[in-house]
Amino acid sequence: MAEHPGPPPYGTPENQGAGPYGPPGPEPYGPPGYPGPQPYAPPPYGPGPGQGFAPGPTRRGRGPLIAVVAVAALVLLIGAGTAILLLTGNNNDATRASGALKTPIRFQQVTAESPAPCSGGGVPDADGRTCYRLSADGTMTVTRVKVIRVQPPDVAHGRTSWALQLDLEGADAQAFAALSAKAAAAGSQQPGNRIAIVVGDKVVSAPAVAQAITGGSIEISGSFDEQAAKSLFRRLTGRTG
Repeated sequence: MAEHPGPPPYGTPENQGAGPYGPPGPEPYGPPGYPGPQPYAPPPYGPGPGQGFAPGPTRRGRGPLIAVVAVAALVLLIGAGTAILLLTGNNNDATRASGALKTPIRFQQVTAESPAPCSGGGVPDADGRTCYRLSADGTMTVTRVKVIRVQPPDVAHGRTSWALQLDLEGADAQAFAALSAKAAAAGSQQPGNRIAIVVGDKVVSAPAVAQAITGGSIEISGSFDEQAAKSLFRRLTGRTG
């Protein structure tokens, strides 16, 4: 029996440059005498290093990636919680508040004024230098406000020192409009045209009133510096620190 001739040797013109899994390819690249490519054997797990993708088993790497993303999300959530705690903690240093006052504010028309010390029912000022006698019927007490805020000096608008601004609620705004109208009716007569602002047992300010104040916005000012204004704010609102 005649022997069957085998396939032409690798590298002959019939299959020059082809691997075991494809049709004949182009002529091999290289100088004359180049022996041509060596027989092809696929790597055990796919393409070798640097060929564009990792071997199949590395697909399990998505697990750590998801874990890293989850940890990052947890850090973000913890960070958000910390921010909320910090913002809440800053309330002690805030210069704006609303709602119920820790210490009520009393507004009373002034009937007499004299140097300290006080006697016979007079109310001293915060410095202890002046004593005020206050009207029993021209009075009102504020226990809640829409807003109370610390205001810095604003010379352009006539505010030469630090102050507190109060925005009163509806009923108190009407009551203060009536009280301020009564004081304004005294004209230039001192001290009947003045309204004492009493906090605790001290008069913190006693401004003169030229006309009825109907907008419900009141400014407590005097010789306040920043520290004094913020101290009064904390006393009125119950803030500490």
